[in-house]
Amino acid sequence: MTPRAPLLPLVACALLLAGCPQGPSSPTTPGPAEGEGPSVSLDGLTDALPSDGEPRRGGTLIFGRGADTVSLDPADVTDGESVKAIEAIFDTLVRYEAGGTEVEPALATAWEVSDDRKTWTFTLREGVKFHDGTALDADAVVFSFERQRDPAHEFHQGEFVYWQDQFSFVTRVSKRDDRTVVFELDRPFVPFLTNLAMFTASIVSPAGFRVAKEKGVSPASQPVGTGPFKLADWRRGDAIVLEAFDDHWGGRPHLDKLVLRTIPDNNTRFELLKKGDLQAMDGLNLADVGLAAQAKDVTVLAQPGMNVAYLAFNNKRKPFDDPRVRQACAMALDLDRVAARIYYGLATPAANPLPPTLFGHHDDLRPRKQDREAAKKLLAEAGHPRGFKTTLWTMTNPRPYLPQPDKMAQYVKAALAQIGVEATIVPKEWASYLEEVQKAEHDMCFLGWTGDTGDPDNFLYVLLDKDNARVGSASNYSFYEDEVVHDLLGRARIEADPPRREALYRQAQEKIHADCPMVPLVHTTQVAAFRSKVRGFRLHPTGILDFRRTWLAE
Repeated sequence: MTPRAPLLPLVACALLLAGCPQGPSSPTTPGPAEGEGPSVSLDGLTDALPSDGEPRRGGTLIFGRGADTVSLDPADVTDGESVKAIEAIFDTLVRYEAGGTEVEPALATAWEVSDDRKTWTFTLREGVKFHDGTALDADAVVFSFERQRDPAHEFHQGEFVYWQDQFSFVTRVSKRDDRTVVFELDRPFVPFLTNLAMFTASIVSPAGFRVAKEKGVSPASQPVGTGPFKLADWRRGDAIVLEAFDDHWGGRPHLDKLVLRTIPDNNTRFELLKKGDLQAMDGLNLADVGLAAQAKDVTVLAQPGMNVAYLAFNNKRKPFDDPRVRQACAMALDLDRVAARIYYGLATPAANPLPPTLFGHHDDLRPRKQDREAAKKLLAEAGHPRGFKTTLWTMTNPRPYLPQPDKMAQYVKAALAQIGVEATIVPKEWASYLEEVQKAEHDMCFLGWTGDTGDPDNFLYVLLDKDNARVGSASNYSFYEDEVVHDLLGRARIEADPPRREALYRQAQEKIHADCPMVPLVHTTQVAAFRSKVRGFRLHPTGILDFRRTWLAE
């Protein structure tokens, strides 16, 4: 088994945020916009609920969230709200450990890799059942992956975006016997094992797909997995009701039911939590985190987020094809102020897309400091002595990495105006936002990323490699296509030696920082709130909601 690169430990969030400046306005800095406020203290908060006492079986936990699930096909989703349900319904061959991104056995109990690191062999756990009563075997694993890989497969129905980004090097998945599955790769790929713990690698029931086809319905609406919970009801726009799976291989969950309730308004969710109508929620307004921490019978969890919010420049469009223009716009911003005032101190300024908690982060790079005179000089050198006009796209709904998109847009507009760049804000509904920026129709836009794995490839390759700058299906929304970075990231994907791999990522980050295809803005703190009677839940860096060990005290 090939060792994976070690991860840097998560830093306690109180220590991480303690140094965030309050960011008072200076005479040359636009004043705080409405909705900005003083930093919130996270002193004394933790990332895990108590798990003391004998777990009590039974009860229903209602979790409030901001939007409904789009699909329950794990191979064909990209949105976090869908993943929240998928993680409860399905299992993967390997999974992330509780609270971290090291890999441990799940549906596979053992694995080995060939000397050339291009053949991976997995031994399956015995006695595992799907929710429909059929047995997990090698055929089910082959079905789950080959339907994504093979365009001729009967159930190759979907975009399979994650397959293209994270598994396209897999040439074949085959059965050696009922308990053994073999993956053949066209090259060594270091993050392969880590990627197998992602939701997109969930194992589905072939029988479930065929029954859905016979009924003339989508398997995405009638999921059948081996996970700790099974789908009981999906009331579109209202709630997904999940029931405990009695025959789960890891033991029945303590909860009888888990309800993922859709409540778009953050304030409404918070009020329902305080009243006890919800037992848990995410999407707290940043201004309410301090209030939630002080509320009766409410517990707030927080940890440094494995994420990044960023301002993408469309490198395909003038004038953003000139790195001097991009650097100038970056130097117009005060990221200390952004973190302290727009994020209420619940974020840290970003120097890189890669969060500082991950292996490979370049600790010697720093965010660009605000310097308007230097920015104006760069614009003049680039042929824009009087600045220029452009557009700034923003989503209208809050995102975990950008809880106040309108306030951020107003700040960036005001900051750019100080160097002569006149930006018109273009608000877009989320349903069409990603589709349009994937087509490179923007000048500048806000986006973000929460890591699916603990590997730097999941950030740097996904967000900045030229492979992912395909117009129409991009995840590189800057449309940055640098050959040096492409070569470094490609070599890092196959380099098994951790120090050499880290050196490749450091070089890539230095080139990205110099070229400035985007402005990494902040890494935000992950926050969730629970009723005090909830026990045994822990935040996960990937944002996974793992309720296998969760229970409700009397």
